[in-house]
Amino acid sequence: MRVGAEDMGPDVAAAGRKVLIVGWKAKAIEALTRHGAEVTSVVTPDEAVKCRRLGTGRTLVVADTGRAEEVAAVLARQQESAADFDVVCSPQELTVLTAALLGTPGGNSAIPLRAALALRDKAIQKAAVRAAGLPVAACTVVARTADLLTAADQGPVVVKPLSGAGSADTYRVEDAAQAAGLAARLGEQGSSGPWLVEEFVHGEELQVDGVVRGGRLLRMSVGRYLDNLIRIHDGGLAGSAALAPGAHPELYRSLREHASTALEAIGFTDGVFHMEVFAGPGRIVFSECGGRVGGALTDEMLRHRFATDIYDEWARAVLGLPSDAAGEIPDPGDSVGYIHLTTPPGRVVAMPTREEVAARPGVLHAELDISVGDVVGDLTASSHLRAARVLVRGRDDVSVAEDLRALARWFGQAVQLAPAP
Repeated sequence: MRVGAEDMGPDVAAAGRKVLIVGWKAKAIEALTRHGAEVTSVVTPDEAVKCRRLGTGRTLVVADTGRAEEVAAVLARQQESAADFDVVCSPQELTVLTAALLGTPGGNSAIPLRAALALRDKAIQKAAVRAAGLPVAACTVVARTADLLTAADQGPVVVKPLSGAGSADTYRVEDAAQAAGLAARLGEQGSSGPWLVEEFVHGEELQVDGVVRGGRLLRMSVGRYLDNLIRIHDGGLAGSAALAPGAHPELYRSLREHASTALEAIGFTDGVFHMEVFAGPGRIVFSECGGRVGGALTDEMLRHRFATDIYDEWARAVLGLPSDAAGEIPDPGDSVGYIHLTTPPGRVVAMPTREEVAARPGVLHAELDISVGDVVGDLTASSHLRAARVLVRGRDDVSVAEDLRALARWFGQAVQLAPAP
């Protein structure tokens, strides 16, 4: 059985606790290991190479970590079951429900099944948050792709998968003609549905990340996306700049109330979260929430700007250890932000080195994901696709956003491409 935070004192270690983790995330595995946990990772064949290279714990391989029956079967082949572990968890959006389905019968799921279901299914999630009294975009579930033909009857809408991630397969539809075109394209691709169709919400898109324990919000940060995520498919920038609490006190106050209400409605009371909202004059509209660490360099943004090790907080919640995020932190007043740098499709002929990227104004951290000779595909399909990712620090969120946009322009001009073979 899982031991809750209320059952463990601050001096109780997690050494020797057996953890089944469904899905690959190196930083999550390392965080669990630092607390002395014995980790068994269930991953795909491609992820297994990286997992074994990490050299931590045991690795089991399945074709699809999102299928609970495959995970149960690979455990059975080892003469084991999910009930043999102290806790079953997932660090990933796509496998959080898998872990809950496996762990619930034995009472050792890191996230309650009801909460995991709401975290994965956007229609269930939005209904719960709406019932709690928060503004949420009106939405409906469309069972078949062919039924999207009537999706834009009431004006601009957003079409997305019920259980998607990273803005993949997410589309803005303006009218019936666009809806017909989208339905035809998706039909050709074999995408049959179901789909979530929701009203288009105007306003700036913000990311809200934090730690909740025992239903109490212990730590929260707010970042403003460079462009609303849906614009990524049209060349928008995937990045964010942290907002200083001292410079935006009313926004932080409102969002603490909003986030607390939304998390309670979802039933997610212990863990870390990544939430997105739309903010306009005097109004905050809930978008969606994940029970995981935010993507891109969110973890590094939180570490540098808010003195929070969010992967350690994730591991502490999984293991039932007390949080290290209680109490206020000093507000230096500056900002940290990140960006995913992209290129058009093609073969890379020339590009900046990591050292050249790191020498740009304010850069704290830089990683390159492509190199000369690589063939780059369409990087606009999802917010997690990138040629490089960079962390920048500046005096405030406005200057950081300016530096990130300038960095994107410079990188785009410096990369030279040839037509792909």
